[in-house]
Amino acid sequence: MEKQKQLARNFQRQQFVQFIVGVIEFIGIPIFLAFLSNRIIPFDTCVLAEWVERVAFTFVVYEVIVIIVRKLIMDAKKDMLLTVMYAYELGELYCTSQKQDIYDVLCKIIDAQLNSKVMNSPITAKDYENLRLFSKNKDVVSMQKRKIFISHALDACDLIWELTLLLRFVK
Repeated sequence: MEKQKQLARNFQRQQFVQFIVGVIEFIGIPIFLAFLSNRIIPFDTCVLAEWVERVAFTFVVYEVIVIIVRKLIMDAKKDMLLTVMYAYELGELYCTSQKQDIYDVLCKIIDAQLNSKVMNSPITAKDYENLRLFSKNKDVVSMQKRKIFISHALDACDLIWELTLLLRFVK
């Protein structure tokens, strides 16, 4: 019972920290940017309406930039993960069918992905090296296990908090 209470308190603390970080990102940063913009282009008169307008403008600009940049990064990550998932599915198909033509296609994909001109993360490159080893050993269980992790990573790419700068560091 005490363990459940501790978990509940930890969860509440995490939710509070996430809330604070969200407030900082969605309110604090635009106010800070509005203050900076006032240093560059000062107001003619200091009216609350002008401040609200400047804060709203900086919020929109900040969010558009963050969403575009994060979306491009997340799409590149998804593309990388989908390619790895495809290769692992081919590896499984080879292990179950034992057809050499499937293995040849798989080897071409692995070689192309391990080519230094392709932008893969070190983890993804390791996935391809492991896939080559799993295919040689016909280790379907290891392939399926890795596919579970890749599938989870793909699902995480669709979470909206991934599109924020600060909140993803808290998660």
